[in-house]
Amino acid sequence: MKNHLLKYKLHYFLFILAFGIYANTISHDYAWDDAIVITTNDRVQKGFEGIPELIYNFKSEETQHRYGYRPITLATYAIEVGFFGLNPQVSHFNNVLLFALLCVLLFYSIQKIFPGKGKYFAFFVTLIFVVHPLHVEVVANIKSRDEILALLFGLLAINSFINYLKKETKKYINLAFTMLFVVLAFLCKENAATLVGVLVLLIWFLLDVSFKQLLLKSMPVAVIVFAILMIRYWSYSEGVFFDTSIDSLAKGIYGGQDMAGNMLFNYDFGVVLVNSFYISVYYFKLFLFPINLVHDYGTAYVDVVSFSDLVAIFAIVFHLGLLTYMVKTIKKKTPFHFGMLFYFITIFIYLHVLKVGPDYMAERFMFIPSIGLSIVLVDLMSRIFKFNFLAELNKLKQINLKLLITLVCVAVFFSGKSIVRNKAWKDNTTLFKTDIVALENCARANYNYAINLHDQYYNTSPIQQPKLQEKILTHYKKSIDIYPQSVRIRMDLGAAYMEFNRVEKGYYVFKQAAKDFPTNGLPFFELGRYHFSQNEFQLATDYFKQSKKNGWANTRVYYYLSICYLKVNEQEKAVQIIKEGITYQPDYYEYYEYMSDLLFASGNQSDAIYWMEKAIQLNPNYQVLYQKIIRYLNQTGQEEKAQQYQQLELNKFSGN
Repeated sequence: MKNHLLKYKLHYFLFILAFGIYANTISHDYAWDDAIVITTNDRVQKGFEGIPELIYNFKSEETQHRYGYRPITLATYAIEVGFFGLNPQVSHFNNVLLFALLCVLLFYSIQKIFPGKGKYFAFFVTLIFVVHPLHVEVVANIKSRDEILALLFGLLAINSFINYLKKETKKYINLAFTMLFVVLAFLCKENAATLVGVLVLLIWFLLDVSFKQLLLKSMPVAVIVFAILMIRYWSYSEGVFFDTSIDSLAKGIYGGQDMAGNMLFNYDFGVVLVNSFYISVYYFKLFLFPINLVHDYGTAYVDVVSFSDLVAIFAIVFHLGLLTYMVKTIKKKTPFHFGMLFYFITIFIYLHVLKVGPDYMAERFMFIPSIGLSIVLVDLMSRIFKFNFLAELNKLKQINLKLLITLVCVAVFFSGKSIVRNKAWKDNTTLFKTDIVALENCARANYNYAINLHDQYYNTSPIQQPKLQEKILTHYKKSIDIYPQSVRIRMDLGAAYMEFNRVEKGYYVFKQAAKDFPTNGLPFFELGRYHFSQNEFQLATDYFKQSKKNGWANTRVYYYLSICYLKVNEQEKAVQIIKEGITYQPDYYEYYEYMSDLLFASGNQSDAIYWMEKAIQLNPNYQVLYQKIIRYLNQTGQEEKAQQYQQLELNKFSGN
């Protein structure tokens, strides 16, 4: 046992350190994107029962569907729910445990990639990765388990592939395991596709091959690429892919904050390209100086740059200089070269060159690429201090001790920063309140903070509510000032004004939004609701019709329009619009209930009962429907049938 502990002392140290740094997150609640995968995800909340449904790929504006095709990651959450229910502490514990295991595997993997550098080189590379504050979001945010799992399987793939390249026996077994692990990593998160580039990098780095030989030896990697493409194609095929955007619209769910996460959607490729250089340099800065870390790098916390900006020019020159150096010295195959290439291969998909992503930047995007920069950092420091990692620690010269002291100081600083940063991720309230000072100029951060404050408002004493109202409105308005292109934020500000009895200001917000966005249905819908509340039914009708024409044809539009027609004595139109709504959304029970009320009021009693029965079929747990149909049946002389419904009501709601 003692020999075992001595042999694996560095492994145990890294595991304990990784677990210890993030141990203070285990008591945390759900926060930030956890809603996507757990708190609003109905399939995950079914536990074991919901696991088969995770094979399906849904896309819509619902929060739970704003996620990639990552069934393995979702399955881990479903399993936790199956065993422990909705328990954030269990999920946080598992995140920390998985991260600690990942760090041990990384240490093992670095030794296999750089066998000539010794275990202490691998140790310090892994140490930088373990303690780096950039990884707090991944470990402290349960949702980002997808990053941990993808890298965990990715490292297993890398180890299997090295065995395939280096060993003469069981080559194809190792190749099969490589493919399996890459596929599993891809099913945890799609960015694992970059691992195929890392596999090609390993061929170049570990073998002495010409360019032609490199291409030939990369053929197995091409098969892995094909497998990933087939999974991607299959996950968007008719059998498993469902775009439920229409259903979301029908429920009154409208999109996110438009492009508040990434303004690059508004620019041409030239601007996107220069920002790719800028973003890469920004990530270098965050890696070297992880001081001001935040949960949101959206509009306009980090500004979109143009070719004329000095920072953009610096970014381009920096990358050109780095490229020149890499090309001139590439034959040396140092850890610096491997680390830089690893970084650019794995970060490339987040630089928006191929496709502009929903987020301009994010700390979680650096989780895998930071391995490359950790290798670069330790290699550069060893050169500067002329450090020989193969030497025994007790034989090191004084100049080498300077490197040790430097690395230890960096590790201590990074560890402390990570532990402190963990506290911000306790829950949404703590996270938003902590970061809003730094994110004062971020549109999405102000919006999310306003929503969070609005949620707190309902549990605040009446004495404190006026002050909180002002704070809520301030952050809504600040968000709009930064990013006026968002319809959603304007709608929420207008709704807040209405709720806080500042009707004129709310009406002005909706009116201005209708003017600024004449083809969007939302502002017209809200204007219709306002005039409806003022009993101005003809004006409300006009706005609802415009909302419907602009594409906001959800269930409430039909419902309100029907009532408006009834109020202006156009009963035939009221019935017709409800029938149209039923065609649009046939499972919306309120249509059937209202249709029944309309028909009964007009004297068509038999049809009224038919529609009420349809409403009960769709919503058998709504007691009011039973009471209505019993009344209708009694008034039409159908006492026997009325008694049957009375018995059903008694059986169903006797405990209420």
